[in-house]
Amino acid sequence: MLAASLRRGIIFSLLLTLGSAYAGDEALSDYEWQLNTPGRTLFRDRTPVGQVPLSADGGKGLFAKKGKTSGEQLQVLSDIAFQPGDTMRYFALGLRLIDGDQLIAESFADADEVPGLLSAARYVVSTATNIADTERSETEIYFQSRAGFKLQFVQVGKAQAYVCSFHAGNAERTVSRALTGDQVSIFADLIDLALFELNRQGAGIKIPKSN
Repeated sequence: MLAASLRRGIIFSLLLTLGSAYAGDEALSDYEWQLNTPGRTLFRDRTPVGQVPLSADGGKGLFAKKGKTSGEQLQVLSDIAFQPGDTMRYFALGLRLIDGDQLIAESFADADEVPGLLSAARYVVSTATNIADTERSETEIYFQSRAGFKLQFVQVGKAQAYVCSFHAGNAERTVSRALTGDQVSIFADLIDLALFELNRQGAGIKIPKSN
């Protein structure tokens, strides 16, 4: 019992440390440039695709008691930006942490990052299942978007943890939530649906093969 608690503490500390170590990529994509350049009119069309219900105490997660469910949800959106009158469109995957009508944190993955995020979510789920019965000294898998969204998996011993993080401009403002493997799997399905919607609007994003 003590060893299991110690492992949980180690993983929790690792996630906090690794989650706060975000360093953004200074090279802006076309989509980020559209959002960050002042003195221009920008039209953004965001459509919710679906959301992953999150548990207040982690539900089936590593750190929690079962049963209690919060109103928090990880929401996935298609996000299209353009200047009025311009035929060029810029595409992204919108990501929000919400609680009812309250926006807690938000980020996005640019069009060229969406296949990588989808592949990472699928890979995390499949790999976590494959190594669940294997003793690991420390194994980490993560994907990080330029805008500061991070999906992360850590295993120490046989204890596993999944986390999503929203970086809000500095390390002190990083917002993180524990996930379960089932929630990451649902998240991957929603990314797939959003990708389909973005391509329907003309994004032309290459769909990665399932792992």
